[in-house]
Amino acid sequence: MKIYLIRHGDPDYSTDTLTQAGKAEAQSLAEYLSTVNIDLIFTSPLGRARATAAYSESALSKQAEVLDWTEEVKLLAPDDSDFMTWYGNPENYRDLTYQNHKAWMKVIKNIEAESDTLFEKLGWKRNAHQYHFLPQNNIKKELQIVLFSHGGFGLTWLAYLLNIPYHLMWTSFFLHTSSVTTILFDERPISVATPKVIALSALPHLYKHNLPPSKTGIKANYV
Repeated sequence: MKIYLIRHGDPDYSTDTLTQAGKAEAQSLAEYLSTVNIDLIFTSPLGRARATAAYSESALSKQAEVLDWTEEVKLLAPDDSDFMTWYGNPENYRDLTYQNHKAWMKVIKNIEAESDTLFEKLGWKRNAHQYHFLPQNNIKKELQIVLFSHGGFGLTWLAYLLNIPYHLMWTSFFLHTSSVTTILFDERPISVATPKVIALSALPHLYKHNLPPSKTGIKANYV
């Protein structure tokens, strides 16, 4: 199985939709995804993700299923700022035992449980940090799925899939708007898979059309 995790296009957060640049990103992304044999489309319920997905739904002639649990993660950083966790100063996480942060863990545990439920529907049952394929309802192992979601959610979900501590993922990685992160269920042995990222925050669709990457989500010295 292969998963294409998409961050929504450049957003207008005030209206929860896309800027003109974001629409151009989404259109070029749809063109790119039309070259991939996508089986299923999923999307966050939020407007900016839905608007991004709409271009690909049209290009692929497929309707996206809305997954409420993939909406943006809203967890404040532990530094008394107004930033979300993935914008916080990494130094403030060094001695943080986030497992004791009840508000964070409630959200994280929900994502973990919903993720496991989704994959079981697709035939893959999680066991520790691997997934075992359990054939059902003629589901094929070679599914290719795409999920349109958000930067914070994407980092949080990747941390769970890859068994990386959440605070390290939040403070050390960044997902560009409209970027494609590709996760392969690497089977070794057959029907026992370990998720592996084979492309992170890739922007081939923007480079093809000479569109500049958005800086939305970077708070410091991105030039």
